[in-house]
Amino acid sequence: MMLKRLLLLLPLIISAGALPLAAQTETPDTIISPTLSAIEARGELVCGIDEEVFGFGFLNPNTGEISGIQVEFCRALAAATLGEASAVNYRLYPLEAEPAAIIDDDLDVLFHHTYIPTLARTTPSNLAVGRAAVFYDGASVMVEAGGTAADWADLDSATICAVANTPATEDFAAEMALRELSYDEVLFSTPTEMGAAFVNGQCAAQVLDRSLLEIIRASTDSPGNYVVWSPPFTRRTITPLYQYGDPVWGDIVDWTLWGLIQAEKLGISSQTIDQFTRRPAENAEDYVERVGKPAALLLDAEVGLGGSLGLSNDYMARVIGQVGNYGEIYDRYLGPESPLPLDRDVNNLWADGGLLDAPVWR
Repeated sequence: MMLKRLLLLLPLIISAGALPLAAQTETPDTIISPTLSAIEARGELVCGIDEEVFGFGFLNPNTGEISGIQVEFCRALAAATLGEASAVNYRLYPLEAEPAAIIDDDLDVLFHHTYIPTLARTTPSNLAVGRAAVFYDGASVMVEAGGTAADWADLDSATICAVANTPATEDFAAEMALRELSYDEVLFSTPTEMGAAFVNGQCAAQVLDRSLLEIIRASTDSPGNYVVWSPPFTRRTITPLYQYGDPVWGDIVDWTLWGLIQAEKLGISSQTIDQFTRRPAENAEDYVERVGKPAALLLDAEVGLGGSLGLSNDYMARVIGQVGNYGEIYDRYLGPESPLPLDRDVNNLWADGGLLDAPVWR
């Protein structure tokens, strides 16, 4: 009997999935987000970023310039909500700042490079962790290039530099114990202190997040003298943080960031966006046939899905035109021609062997 009912329902399910584009994109008359309303009223997005993580969120002490991929994510959200990528009020925080305190500064969104939600470190009641992964990092090891420490076995009985009370230090200890290897540990308060000790020869290797080790390596007088093991031996996901209790705003943040990734998957960039937008007098059916349904749902003013978030249907076209896709953002600050060349590795698109992916707009 149950099987018969399911078979009777199947035509209804199939026909629902084949609704015309117009029917699929109908949205509620009123979509309310207190955060979005506040952003529109003040005319700027209040975005928290790191101030000392080069390539991610960095305040240049000499020029006062703020740069990094976190800046571009803020700009993307400003373009999404206000139509102008430059409409951002940046709040900068040191690496050790706690998101629980930062979020009380009335931020709309926060990008924090080292925050890791754990079971013991419960998420504060006023802080929501976003779903969109914007970067994958993890604990790694930095050693001298061509030196004696080329593999885990080479670290047995070695002196290791680490930063106290960091997940990377704990993860390294667990990995060495799993491999039944011993080591002497020298702990430091900051990555800067640890990096200086390593360069001065106080230890055979240093342990920290891979991205931070690459920053330390790039800051030395001879970066080519050192190598950071890749990929990391642990993995952690960096996602946006925002105020708890506004699910519509959470969707706007996540789907905008996912949209940057989806655009790269589809080959839509700031340079090619015009090829994917509707031509004058082109009807919806011809347009969808030309660019494909995924691109049309992402970009088009008529059949796009931005209205589901309380924004214009074509808001992602504006975002990509002003900021670019995820790959463009990455290359700008972490690509091979950037001051901090960081191989994409796990941050490649999933189709290219990495972990980066986004749900299809449908």
